Amino acid sequence: MIIYPTPESLEHHSVVPRDQWLIARTELLKEEKEFTRLRDKINAQRRDLPWVRVEKNYVFRTVRKRWPISSRAVASCW
Repeated sequence: MIIYPTPESLEHHSVVPRDQWLIARTELLKEEKEFTRLRDKINAQRRDLPWVRVEKNYVFRTVRKRWPISSRAVASCW
């Protein structure tokens, strides 16, 4: 979701010298990097979750063919 600034919010937005902006930007960049590392860690944990055996006989359908999920041909499609 994109939130666009309103004219009212622009009127009250602070304007600072470049050196103050650079300090604030550097602090924010540290938080952004921390967030990225945490997201990467969580994504790795998700990938490392154990798998569950699929007991149901799912079938993938395309225009040309139908493949049961147990088929090796399905695995080679990815």
